[in-house]
Amino acid sequence: PAPPLFHVQRFAHLKRIAIVSHNPRQDLEQIVPELESSPLFQLSLASKELFHSNFLAWLGIQYPRETGRVFAEFLRVAPADFTGLQVYRERENIDLTLRYPDGQILIVENKVKSLPDKQQLTKYASAVKDKGSTSYLLLSLTTPTFLDNGSRTISLDDGTVWRFISYAELAERLANLWESSSSGTDYHRWLLADYCMFIRNLDRLQVLFSIDWSDDSTSFFDTNHPLPRLRVLRLHDLVDKIRYSQLGQATAARLSSLGFDVLHPVQWPTREGQVAISSGLTHGTGLFDLKYLLIDKARFGSPVILGIQLQGNAFRLVLECWNAGRARAIAEQLLRPYHGQKLWFDFTLLATASAEYPKRGDFNQFGGTFLYRSRRLSAISPAALINRIASYAEFVRDNEAAIREHIEGVLASS
Repeated sequence: PAPPLFHVQRFAHLKRIAIVSHNPRQDLEQIVPELESSPLFQLSLASKELFHSNFLAWLGIQYPRETGRVFAEFLRVAPADFTGLQVYRERENIDLTLRYPDGQILIVENKVKSLPDKQQLTKYASAVKDKGSTSYLLLSLTTPTFLDNGSRTISLDDGTVWRFISYAELAERLANLWESSSSGTDYHRWLLADYCMFIRNLDRLQVLFSIDWSDDSTSFFDTNHPLPRLRVLRLHDLVDKIRYSQLGQATAARLSSLGFDVLHPVQWPTREGQVAISSGLTHGTGLFDLKYLLIDKARFGSPVILGIQLQGNAFRLVLECWNAGRARAIAEQLLRPYHGQKLWFDFTLLATASAEYPKRGDFNQFGGTFLYRSRRLSAISPAALINRIASYAEFVRDNEAAIREHIEGVLASS
């Protein structure tokens, strides 16, 4: 008989629906111990995204019939047999590829730490040669904002259709199938039970910490309070990355609706008046970055960018110029009042914030080419935060001629 540790009787305990109360402290008291006790969760920390694709590939290789059934619904035609299922990892940059015995292919794009990207889905689909036999599935921890009218499909401009499945749904499918199956050793069934519990708790965390744009009563930064508990699990970075990615995605959508030429997720704009928005992590803290290309490098040999950056709760107004000497001169010029108003580095659009830094009218900087002043935000709703960011972008656009004239005067004399 199998050792008691690996003995799994049934999977009924995996089928309960996790209820999230939106009380982070209360819910974490249940989620954290369960994840701490999960060997698979601990192993996944080395590579949070690759781990899941690797585990599903292992499952498909060990149990092709069961795994084939789990994903067969996303094919064009239900296969008659799953015995010869072939599984590939990182084939032509695709996370997971399943080839069924009847020749049908299922491409699986897996997203855990990052948000689904429609442009990326288009890129992957366009590279497929055997389009007639290929189906597409997006497996994601977070729900894409671009699903077709709230459905579970994503239609691309070329007619390609991706289906969507969440990690919570995957847990249900795996648990239901293996509950009714006699396949697998006790140890493998125990691993699968552990995996289902693990990904269900990941889903609970993302629901708990995902941004509710309609809630004006909570602050974007409220989730900082329970984050120390997540640091024990090394999951604070996952939560931060998801939230700041959602901020970037929502800001890009807002600016696009206001008529801005927006690149997202892209780190550098390519022509004047264009806005590039990106997000990520730096030093374990969430980062949002917006760059407005004011002057192209063709004019003076160096681009001039006005930026808005949010690192943690530090709200920064930024000046970037590749020439350090010119960057300093431009920043100092924009800091001086023009007809009673600063053309940049003006924090009056922020409703509530800390004192302005640096205090003596200087700049913090990176390498002399990235200069900024900042204030720390406290209580501000997610929607209000986007409104502030959009207001600064509109301010630059509305005053672009005056700002550019000031900058060109500095550049011409330097």
